[in-house]
Formats: sequence, structure tokens, C-alpha cells
Amino acid sequence: MSYSINAIRNFKIGNLMDYSGDWGVTFHNEEDWISIDWYSNSVTLVREAIEKYAPKIDGFDVLPSFGEIDLEQSMNKSEAEWIEKSLPNPSDCLEIFKKNSILSKAQAEEHRAYSKLLWLYEKWSEGFSIFISY
Repeated sequence: MSYSINAIRNFKIGNLMDYSGDWGVTFHNEEDWISIDWYSNSVTLVREAIEKYAPKIDGFDVLPSFGEIDLEQSMNKSEAEWIEKSLPNPSDCLEIFKKNSILSKAQAEEHRAYSKLLWLYEKWSEGFSIFISY
């Protein structure tokens, strides 16, 4: 099974049209949304690595799952607001990685999730908020 890893930045969540009840996510340009697939074991390895190297952090707080959310489809207002308030701040995620030396520990141990952890770190450094969807 695979999951979509979504990295988004420079986005706006709001009513798509003044006269409709449809809400959604809009981006300044197409480079502000990256979606890649990871196998479920990769997601598990990444969350386990985060929790191993930062024991006071829940992997879901840094890399949340939003279920079957599709950013290309409209949603209702409560779904849109829930996404907006549930997205982790990229600078907070970077701080967790730096404070706990997650990358250097994973690299030193040759952890199998190192390349995925590095990808997360790079995207957070570029200002992306990251979440998982099915």
C-alpha cells in the first residue's frame, strides 16, 4: 500500500466561489504543491525514526495523516479549516529535527529512513507544510 506525501506552501484555504459552498486549497503557482508516493513501510520507518531520535515527539505531530483528503477537489468549510489548523508549521518541524539532531543520528546509524528524513528536512527548509493522505 502506498500513501501520498503532500508538501504545500504559498497556499490559501477558502471559499472557491462567493456563491457556492465549496471550499478548497488554491496555490500561487504549481511549484507550491509536491505530491509523491511512499510505501506504508517507509512512512512507518520515518515516524519510528522521529520518535526514536526525538522521544518526546509523536511522529504524527510532525507528519500528520489527513485520510482521503484530495487537494484537487472541493471540500466543506469544516474540512478546509481543519486542514489549515492541523498542518504543522515547517519551522517548528525544522526546530525539532535540529534540536534532536535527527538527521545526524539517522545518518550515523545508517538508518533506512535517512533519505526520507532528509527529504522532509529539505522541504521544510523550503517552507513546505507536509502531510500524508491515502
